[in-house]
Amino acid sequence: MASHKPASSKSSEVFEIEEATVVELQGAMERNVLSAIALVDHYLARIKRFDSQLNAFISLNPYAQATAASLDQERAAGQLRGLLHGIPIVVKDNINTAELPTTGGCEALATLQPSQDAFTVEQLRAAGAIVLGKANLHELAGRGETISSLGGQTHNPYHLDYTPGGSSGGTAAAIAANW
Repeated sequence: MASHKPASSKSSEVFEIEEATVVELQGAMERNVLSAIALVDHYLARIKRFDSQLNAFISLNPYAQATAASLDQERAAGQLRGLLHGIPIVVKDNINTAELPTTGGCEALATLQPSQDAFTVEQLRAAGAIVLGKANLHELAGRGETISSLGGQTHNPYHLDYTPGGSSGGTAAAIAANW
């Protein structure tokens, strides 16, 4: 279990990030025990350490840390967007995001860059969610093994010889691995 100690010396509380619910994460942020930037950094470090074994991600959002810092500033100013304020999310790579290509896991679509977010992503961002990255999927969401020409085979984090199954296997593996 990873824990986060606050930057402020006002609190000695240690918060366990893994397996925490959104409500628990929000509570830690309200108590200044956790920040959105610390949460994003934590997840990015875990992805860097473990994703080479899982292939859960096709791409990571290069703006996730800047978005988190901006949302921390909003929180400090008392401006909360909603329950997802500062919470990192994973988006399946067949859903458009303006800052990342939408490939459907297909190498031939690797440079397909949408000009705007899908409606769902717009709504998630409006609620304060941070798009951490795009998850691997079965190529063009066509079958249930989570194998794509761009992202390779996604593996189950609890047993690397198994598939997480379904066309949303990258998202499932990322969630199961506490990202």
